[in-house]
Amino acid sequence: MKDNKNIRFIDLTTKNLGVISTITFFIYTIFCYFWTVIYFNNWGVFAFDYLSNTDIYNFTIVSSGLPFSLTLILLTLSIIKATKDIFHLLEEKDRTKGIVYSDKHTGYEKETNMLFVNALTIVILLLVSYAAYGYHLKSISSKIELAKYKIIIKNREDNMCGHIISNVGDNIVIWDYSSDKVVALNKSAVESYSEMRLSPPPF
Repeated sequence: MKDNKNIRFIDLTTKNLGVISTITFFIYTIFCYFWTVIYFNNWGVFAFDYLSNTDIYNFTIVSSGLPFSLTLILLTLSIIKATKDIFHLLEEKDRTKGIVYSDKHTGYEKETNMLFVNALTIVILLLVSYAAYGYHLKSISSKIELAKYKIIIKNREDNMCGHIISNVGDNIVIWDYSSDKVVALNKSAVESYSEMRLSPPPF
């Protein structure tokens, strides 16, 4: 019975691969959008003042948001699966009520174990998501620990020192340490930039 159910599921998945891919891409787009908006909000600015709508995918990858987004997708799928398994267990319980047979308890044990695995998976994914996002917030709150870059601007004698928030799209978005604010520079105006290898403070 279980094998037939798995075969039907695989067959249904194969026949509707295009629809499933579209839905997955849609879910991933939503997560990329929220990651990008939240990321820039933590810097006190609105993302789409600096990026276009199509930049969210590339930005999610380069800003380490891809693992976070994929974790959220897995979390969503796990919650959907857990909900489906709960409904299936309730249906089986109603269907077999009053029927006594040797495999009944074995079936319940398997379903209960599966629910435990689902719950454990959801908890682990929640902890991973929380840890990833917490690390992101911590790195922004202590800006002094972020990677610093020397930005050389064309036709300008002094150089900028800042942390590059985004290098996606037409602009380079920088946290400027001299002004303590977010600055956007057009890529055509930037001659070069390089990470500064700063010596550690004295012990």
